[in-house]
Amino acid sequence: MKWHHLAQSGDVPEARSSHSITYVPSTSKLYLFGGEHDPRTPISSDVYAYDTASHNWAKVPASGDIPEPRVAHTATYIEESNLLYFYGGRNGKEMGEGAFGDMRTFSPSTGAWVHIQDAKGTPPPARSYHTATSATGTSSVFVFGGCGEAGRLADLYQFDTRSHTWSALPTHDAIRGRGGSCITSSADGRRLYVLAGFCGHELADSFCYDLAAGKWEEAAPLPVARSVFGAAVHSSPAPSGCSGAGCGHGGHIMAFGGEVDPSTQGHEGAGDFSADLFCYDESARNWHKLSVSNDAGSPGPCARGWYAYTSLEGGLLVHGGLDCKNERLGDMFVLNAHEGH
Repeated sequence: MKWHHLAQSGDVPEARSSHSITYVPSTSKLYLFGGEHDPRTPISSDVYAYDTASHNWAKVPASGDIPEPRVAHTATYIEESNLLYFYGGRNGKEMGEGAFGDMRTFSPSTGAWVHIQDAKGTPPPARSYHTATSATGTSSVFVFGGCGEAGRLADLYQFDTRSHTWSALPTHDAIRGRGGSCITSSADGRRLYVLAGFCGHELADSFCYDLAAGKWEEAAPLPVARSVFGAAVHSSPAPSGCSGAGCGHGGHIMAFGGEVDPSTQGHEGAGDFSADLFCYDESARNWHKLSVSNDAGSPGPCARGWYAYTSLEGGLLVHGGLDCKNERLGDMFVLNAHEGH
């Protein structure tokens, strides 16, 4: 395992936290949106694209139903439609205040925003600091938890991008309402994992939802409780694992950093953050800590939370966030699972 510090040139976005970054394979670019530089103040509605070959950032000319500036939303790429699906977020300062419940698409090829207003089914209540993912073999976006007007949520919703239909999926009594958790699918797309989060204190628990059976079960807890972190499944280049020679992490979930002790000042201050990297082996049903090397001359990503993350060619990419000095970050790292193992 090795962290690579990515160079950045061009129209580099302002340092920020509570934003999103998403990799789109069809363009080989990362798309960044939203977030805050000053606490609880959304930056703008601009979209930035990062070319992974040239390491250059450029602001994307946008048109259509451009969303209001926001923090704490989610962005999910669906390959079938070649669209990014943005859901929720907020522009208010308190839990539930100014929360959005809109689903919008953004086209990486045209820069066009579309506000989906013909959605059918049972839409979720507006929320922020939720988590969302796609799953291999589906055309759906799955949204879990977050902060709503009535408090922290523990629900799971599915949005079918073909029919524009929302469905409320089963809940589980053991899952407490939470924000700042992380949801990711298994490498084969059959299961969803909800990891940790914040319910008034940091959580370490994790849960597995079987998409075919429609049932939850408890999974192994993380070694250390945390929230506002990121995770990705190592599944490249094989869709159900990894065919890399000597790779022992195929299909494993890699989770990095996050807040391990909250700030006494809420969103105005910084809590205590982690720079640890943990790996979940689905077959062994356990977590283990990973040893990671870094680029020469680079210390690797510092302890942080509230950062943006995405899967990039089987690795975990981390951008920005908030550090222990209460400073917003603008650096970017990608974890290569095949170096140093």
